Amino acid sequence: LETDTAGRFVDLLQSEDLGGIQRVHVLARRGPRSAAFAPRELREVLSKKSYINTTVVLPDEKEGRRGIQPFDDVPSKEQTRAQKRVFKLLRDCFESQKEARKGNEKKTGQKELFLHFLHKPVEFTGEDHLRGVRVELQQEHGGSATEIKPIEGDEKIVELPVQLAIVAASQQTV
Repeated sequence: LETDTAGRFVDLLQSEDLGGIQRVHVLARRGPRSAAFAPRELREVLSKKSYINTTVVLPDEKEGRRGIQPFDDVPSKEQTRAQKRVFKLLRDCFESQKEARKGNEKKTGQKELFLHFLHKPVEFTGEDHLRGVRVELQQEHGGSATEIKPIEGDEKIVELPVQLAIVAASQQTV
């Protein structure tokens, strides 16, 4: 496996302790235009449809809340060629999953990968063991992928149930 991922992280994922993982959630506080995936690696993950079901998750649009549509926008001229490719891959995945939801169920034994964009982690929950992570839902502001602010409304903090958290900032895993 050729990857830029830290060796200790790959070892952890391949260990017996984590071999039974069925569902992975990746949280990103920015939108898909700012995604920092390598295009080749993202394309490879998205091509594994027979055993990895990948879902792109955005904050839901609620009545009275300003619409959040990061895929309606076109990539900006300031973006690199790689960023434009990543944006297109994510947009295509998002569009195809809308079609797949109309009756297609998860296959037995299929792993799930959720890419949550505009979900800013704010707190881990649980007393003696990890129970969840609270996230603040974000929206792009001012037509810029780098200007992010919390959504408006009462439901801007949601909790996702988790059993394991691996914290990473930019390219450095903690």
